[in-house]
Amino acid sequence: MKIKGKRNYDKHLIYIERSIQEQLNGGVTFKDLFSSEFMKKHTGFNNIESFFEGGCFEATTIEALNRINIQTLDQYVLENSTFATWDKMKDAAGQAYLKMKYRA
Repeated sequence: MKIKGKRNYDKHLIYIERSIQEQLNGGVTFKDLFSSEFMKKHTGFNNIESFFEGGCFEATTIEALNRINIQTLDQYVLENSTFATWDKMKDAAGQAYLKMKYRA
């Protein structure tokens, strides 16, 4: 896809950002968002469940995930993935998901 001009580029970025937020706000499961391909490429784990289990994190629900200390999770992500923080990992997973979804 070729985007001409800064204004069109900015609009496209806003669209992508909104799409990612919609997907993260309940439109997609963690398993879909963090595909096995994504996890194998960016971590030493085959799926998001084993990634969390490897860090002894309970993340079976959004509520449980929100209770995890973010500094502890960021440190775990830094040590066990190609990302510096959990937010960066989520953002990259969202972008990868959207690329996959809109290619099909």
